[in-house]
Amino acid sequence: MRYRVRYRLLASGLCLFLSVSLSALGQDINFGDVQLGSYKDSTATVQNPLPVPVTVTASYMKNNPSDFSIIAGAAPFTIPAGGTHYIGLRFKPTALGIRTDSLVLEGPYPGSPFYVWLQGRGVPVPVELAAFTATRTDDGVVLRWTTATETNNYGFEIQRSPSESAGFQTIGFLPGKGTSVDEQYYVFFDRGLANIPPATRTLTYRIKQVDFDGTATFFYAPPIRLDEMKVEPEEFEVYVFPNPFRSSPTLMLRNAGAVSQPIRVRIFDAMGRTTADLQVKIADRKVRSSSVPLDRDLFPCAGTYFISVTSVTGTKLVRVHRLNR
Repeated sequence: MRYRVRYRLLASGLCLFLSVSLSALGQDINFGDVQLGSYKDSTATVQNPLPVPVTVTASYMKNNPSDFSIIAGAAPFTIPAGGTHYIGLRFKPTALGIRTDSLVLEGPYPGSPFYVWLQGRGVPVPVELAAFTATRTDDGVVLRWTTATETNNYGFEIQRSPSESAGFQTIGFLPGKGTSVDEQYYVFFDRGLANIPPATRTLTYRIKQVDFDGTATFFYAPPIRLDEMKVEPEEFEVYVFPNPFRSSPTLMLRNAGAVSQPIRVRIFDAMGRTTADLQVKIADRKVRSSSVPLDRDLFPCAGTYFISVTSVTGTKLVRVHRLNR
């Protein structure tokens, strides 16, 4: 984008008019498609065609600083006569669709202010699976998977097949986190092996990820052989659902009945300060898992917390994040 003015110089009593302006190479800057949670950088190259230095005293985004920002070369700066200045820009979309703004350069020079038009488009982050494992325990199979990102994620159908060629049966469902750019962890316990035909030696698991609009994507775990799978010991495990949370989360204790009681639960904030110190009693030692609701007031404000769960077998530490309402 270019603005032209008539600049008057006095030389030897003569009036000389020059057509002058700042200019930007490439004029407008289009960052293209950028996924939510990511960013793309570019450079605005500003030229000074005047025979005198030009000083820029202010540089800023006109309308939308949450999506576009200056990361290098901000004002104040002076461009020498006929010289060039570089301004580093970043586009980090906060919403889907076309995002626009203008970089504004102000100063005591002809044609001020000068504008560079900026554009970019925020695009969805696909549900990106970082890991998917299946492990045998003495009472079934534990499925664990992690997502690096999620967009419009309604949830996961857990499906099982008694062979690589047979059809899949849905055995459970876990809700997704909607849209998230943080790692999310999921655990599902398949205790239905008693219903598997005795001759079955191989199981195949997959998860069907479903968007709110009904779009589905399948992720497969490697096929596992029942007669070759090493059975995991009954380890004491701790999970928190949902995570992150807005209301009161639930602490899930797996194999909690196998350890001595009571169990100590401590909550720390990001500064290491204790916000709660609880004693949790398990009513039945034979129970495989137990749910312990945690009051939201145990997490005084939004932010990151750590939950420490201590039993005779050791201490488990879980990181959680409380969101604003």
